[in-house]
Amino acid sequence: MNAHAVNYITKVYESDDLLSSYISEPDCFPPDKAYLKNNERCRLALNMLPDEVYDKEWDLIMIDAPRGFFDEAPGRMAAIYSAAVMARKRKGSGVTHVFLHNARESQGGEGVCGGVSV
Repeated sequence: MNAHAVNYITKVYESDDLLSSYISEPDCFPPDKAYLKNNERCRLALNMLPDEVYDKEWDLIMIDAPRGFFDEAPGRMAAIYSAAVMARKRKGSGVTHVFLHNARESQGGEGVCGGVSV
């Protein structure tokens, strides 16, 4: 098992703006053409992870919930989006499961993942 801790780069209050901005950014949308590594233009791309994270086809990606849910709290949208991009990029056999811990409808995972079960 490999685990990589990620600092959340967004805040909960940014969710509406992030959802609308990623659709208009060619480096973010459509998600099957998006990339993460060194992607400075997509605000939802986790572009600072170790190469191993981008190069591996993961069987499971778990996104844990930060403590609390209030406007200034860390938001998970970048982690959710990046997990969805990694899951779609899988070329080998099998599927990548994305487990979103403590999911709430208001956190926007479905809108960002579109077509990837979370």
